[in-house]
Amino acid sequence: MPRRSLLADPIRSPSLRSIVAKKGIWHVSAAALTYRYHKLGIITDWNATSIYKQLAQRGKNNEPNPLPHEASLLLDKVFQALVEEQFQITALADNLNLNLQEIDNLTFHLASKRFNLEVERRRSMIKILD
Repeated sequence: MPRRSLLADPIRSPSLRSIVAKKGIWHVSAAALTYRYHKLGIITDWNATSIYKQLAQRGKNNEPNPLPHEASLLLDKVFQALVEEQFQITALADNLNLNLQEIDNLTFHLASKRFNLEVERRRSMIKILD
């Protein structure tokens, strides 16, 4: 969030609503934009504190107008290559001592985009007895 850009287009009335309206420009959280405006002296201590309180009342994981997570192009290509090589993602899960859902969550659901995790989960539960 470059100083010049923020100073060139300041918010007219410092409020959570105006912060949320501008956060899409920079693709940052409302708290990060509030911090930057405050650091530049565009909004006062009182304005920043008021906005932070409103954000806190919403809860930690309840960002207004949430932005989608950025997807890793590299990780997606890695998973695609693993699929083409017929790699078993359950082997990765076993080596990392994680379950498939944890791997999917940690990769922002890129794993489930490339692997059929439900089928893999069922396959990993099958025990072959001699």
